[in-house]
Order: sequence, then structure tokens, then C-alpha cells
Amino acid sequence: MSKKIKSILSILFAAVLTVSCFCIPVNAADDDLKIKISSDDKDSVTAKVGDTVKYAVYMTQTKEEVIGVQMSFFYDDAYLKMNADSVKCESFPNSVGNTALKNYYIFTWTDVQNPVTLNADKALVSAEFKVLKGGETDLSYFISDIYGDDMTYLKSYKITCKLWVNGEEVKKDVVPIVDEKNANENKLQGDFVNYVDGMGEENTPNKDDHKSVIVEKRYITTQEKTSVVDVTKVVESSTNGSGSTTTIIIIVAIVVVLLAAGAIIFVKKKDGKNKADSIANSQPDDNNEN
Repeated sequence: MSKKIKSILSILFAAVLTVSCFCIPVNAADDDLKIKISSDDKDSVTAKVGDTVKYAVYMTQTKEEVIGVQMSFFYDDAYLKMNADSVKCESFPNSVGNTALKNYYIFTWTDVQNPVTLNADKALVSAEFKVLKGGETDLSYFISDIYGDDMTYLKSYKITCKLWVNGEEVKKDVVPIVDEKNANENKLQGDFVNYVDGMGEENTPNKDDHKSVIVEKRYITTQEKTSVVDVTKVVESSTNGSGSTTTIIIIVAIVVVLLAAGAIIFVKKKDGKNKADSIANSQPDDNNEN
């Protein structure tokens, strides 16, 4: 009887070991997330559940300073959870963006008085993500508008991206993915033309095969004005009412600026009047002199 029990236990033990050998690599694979950042599969990176991934997009080889930009990047929140506090637009101080939109981030910046020179030291935009589950996903971008100091879109540039995993740089100088699908769904097309090779029409080495990505453009309704469209596009959100809050803040800021400008004009006029009265009072009286 004991021999039969030992035999059964031996068989069960062997079966458990066999199953474990097959399960271990499968479970390990389930924790791996393949992240695609370029159309070339060799530029893909593998991260594990719980890892922190940082994505950044750069623009170099420009011939002029930039005075305005509207840009987006895209991710899938089923695989990656964006850290809203980590989003930075190093090249564009005081840019306005929205971290509450689902699966993408969009920002706008304009400063005619203080144009910026783009370089490889400061990203157009960057963000960190936490890996939630294994599988396959991608990170991508789309530029709606980017204007030079001549008020037209840039024609000479090179766009690249970098990727870090747990603080270690694993990819750099990679041509990022222009996300045609998500840009089309959100109607993000502006005056800027995105090209698959990440190069401008003037400096691309692929002039004979320079593929552009042009998607549906948002049309302005009779209730909208151009200046309002850009701002509300950035701040609108379907969660937690953060979009409406940001809109109110912007409106209040505009009102404050207008009131301040009015106050300055009023004070200047009053000072001018007082000065004129003072000069008039200081003039000698011709009747008294005679």
C-alpha cells in the first residue's frame, strides 16, 4: 500500500515540476511590455510591469526661432499610466496643456516677444509612465502648428525621440511615430505638415519620397472664434471638470490683464492732465504784470 502511495506521489511531484517549467517563462513573458517608438521594429524597447518609462521628443536643425506651437503625444492607458506631474515642455516655458484627456496630452504655447531657439538639450515635450501590464503598445506624436519668427510654419527641422527605462537611457536619436490615427480622430491638423521621416521639406534627404501625414482638420463653427478654438482644444476634458476649471482660470486671467491695461491708461491720462494743469498754473499772469 505504501509503495502505491509513494508511486502516486512521485508521479504527482514529477507532473508539478513539468508544469512549473512550462509556466515560468510564460509568466515572465506576461510581465513584458514591448514599446514601439519608431516605425522600425529594431527600435522597440521591452519593459516590465512596474517599470517607469520616460518618453521625450526633440527638434533640431531649425533655421529660425519659434514663436508658437501646438503639439500632442499619444499613449494607451491600458498599458501605460502617465504621471501628470512629470509632463514637461522644456523648450516652451509657461505652456498651457491638459493632462486629463484620455490617451493623449496636448499643449499650446505662444510668445511673440520671447522666441525660442530649439536644440537637443531641451525637449519639446516629455513625460513619464508606469508600466501596467505586459503586451505591446506604442508612443507617438503629432504637431498641429509650429511657427517661426516669420509667422509661417517651419520648413527645416529634424524630429527625434528618446526613451528611458527606470532612469536609464535605452534609445536616442530615433525617428518617432507620427500618429495619423489618433490625430485624425481628434481632428488635430493645423497648418504644419508632419512627415514620416521627421524632417522638414527643405532639409530632408528623401526629397523624392518625402511622405507627409495630413489628417482631418477641425472646422470652426459659427459659435467659435479662432482664438477660442486653440485654448478650448487644450483644456477641454470629460473627467473631473478640470477642463471647465482651466477655461475659467484663463478667462479670469484675460479679464485681469484687460483691467490692468485700463488702469494703466487711466493713470497715465490723469497724470497727463495733472501735469498740464500744473504747467498752466505756473505761467505768469499777463494782466498782473501790466
